[in-house]
Amino acid sequence: MKRTSSGAPVLALTLGDPRGIGPEVTLEALRSGAGVDRAAVVVIGPESHRSGFAELSGAGHSIEYLSVGDAA
Repeated sequence: MKRTSSGAPVLALTLGDPRGIGPEVTLEALRSGAGVDRAAVVVIGPESHRSGFAELSGAGHSIEYLSVGDAA
């Protein structure tokens, strides 16, 4: 299992279908605190969804957003 220098595990989450319910489900799970205090979370999704996750990284959680190309 990949870990950060502080020993926290790295949890990578994909948004699923960006045009479906995937982004909302991922955002709500992270807002609820589902494990974000015990892991460094990397959310993987299109650039167009980055702003929805920006609030989480400023809330004292280790959450990074990794952008991939937007679907055409």
